[in-house]
Amino acid sequence: MKEFKKSLLAGLAVAGISSIALASGAVAGEGMPTGYYLGGAAGVGFMQDMDIDTATINEDADLDPGFAGVVSFGYKYDSNWRGEFELGYRRNDVDSVSGTGSISAGGDVSALTGMVNVLYDFENGSDFTPFVGAGLGAARIDIDGTLGNTVSVIDDSDTALAGQLIAGVGYKVSDTIDLTARYNFLAAPDVNVNAVNGTSVDSDYYNHAVMVGLRFHFGAPKSMPMEEPKPVAQVEPEPAPAPAPAPEPQPAPIVRTFLVFFDWDSTVLSDEAMAVLREAVANADRGGITRLVATGHADTSGPARYNVGLSERRAASVRDALKRLGLGDADIATYGKGETEPLVPTADGIREPQNRRVEIVLQ
Repeated sequence: MKEFKKSLLAGLAVAGISSIALASGAVAGEGMPTGYYLGGAAGVGFMQDMDIDTATINEDADLDPGFAGVVSFGYKYDSNWRGEFELGYRRNDVDSVSGTGSISAGGDVSALTGMVNVLYDFENGSDFTPFVGAGLGAARIDIDGTLGNTVSVIDDSDTALAGQLIAGVGYKVSDTIDLTARYNFLAAPDVNVNAVNGTSVDSDYYNHAVMVGLRFHFGAPKSMPMEEPKPVAQVEPEPAPAPAPAPEPQPAPIVRTFLVFFDWDSTVLSDEAMAVLREAVANADRGGITRLVATGHADTSGPARYNVGLSERRAASVRDALKRLGLGDADIATYGKGETEPLVPTADGIREPQNRRVEIVLQ
């Protein structure tokens, strides 16, 4: 039981470190779709030494690396959580046995598992989605071989309570397929079997598996091409001046509100956007205006917290460009609204070009 607790803590540490590292190196993209999915993975399983304990002996069985594979059926919720049912199979050959009276070893140890898993996806607006999870279920452990001189031959199986820890990362290949890489730590710390000679044997089962596989999503939303609008200035003309006794040429009205648009997940100002900013500077000079407010916005395609930072960076990009165009003495305030004030209301996770904008107001 002590080894089980140590392995459990080690697995949690590996899961946390892996997720943070993968999330910090992510590239911009989209996360997992919601709904049902079917997954499968296969790889190598590494067994910890098995205790072979009877009333008179205490031996340790060393096992070679072997096959490990799982299939799962689950559901991805609108939040970052997933739930799934998993079937697994692992098999390792006995290499040697050390301890009291041991002279020979051979055979294999296999485990057939049924687990209920709960997983959390670290969605970050990228094609890479790290995840961690834990599961609880049952393991059918089958021991078949010669284990030591005293125990002799074991050909028996036992069903034991099992738990596991999971850490990995998924990569979005398409709207319906993810490539996965994962680490599973499976533990069944209380296994009881009988040797052929009737001796009662207490043992345990700890397996570390590294696997790669695929995950298929059902009913994933299809991506739709969106037409990128060209930046346009929103004109709010001043009221017409009162007629003068003698007709004189009137100055052009001052435009006080302007909009510039951005590419998806970008803070770079296009040529069209720079033309709008030059028009804003001209109106500020003509009206003697020294205070401007730049408010950044984002669409709903990424996480809300990320979108707030993105909108702030867009507003800062506009502020810096205005200063380069000659507004160095102007008071330019910047704000970031994230996805909270869309120009075009959409559902969560939708790329909407008109919502990726900065609004400039001359006060």
